[in-house]
Amino acid sequence: MAERKRSSTELLSQLAKGIFDLYTSAYNLAVDSLKKIINEETKFYLNIRRFWYASISFIKMKDKIIEEFDKSGEGYGKAIAYLGLAVESVNVVYKDIVFIFYKFN
Repeated sequence: MAERKRSSTELLSQLAKGIFDLYTSAYNLAVDSLKKIINEETKFYLNIRRFWYASISFIKMKDKIIEEFDKSGEGYGKAIAYLGLAVESVNVVYKDIVFIFYKFN
């Protein structure tokens, strides 16, 4: 909804971070308190989604820094760092993604 309303990239980043936090809470419940009733596929799903939204948050922050770079010519290193964090977030769950792909295909 925020993207449709063309909200700022900073707000989109904050929203994605909030969704990451919610998925993290759900994942922590699934692996701790609810581990006996939550199946492995659901745990994989929650973990993949939480890092997906973390990477979206980092990409939106990179976009914000690029907007500032276009105006001032400063901050390009920060943009590269945010992009690196986005890649790292995806790499954290890469093995889960591969496992799910091969299990269901």
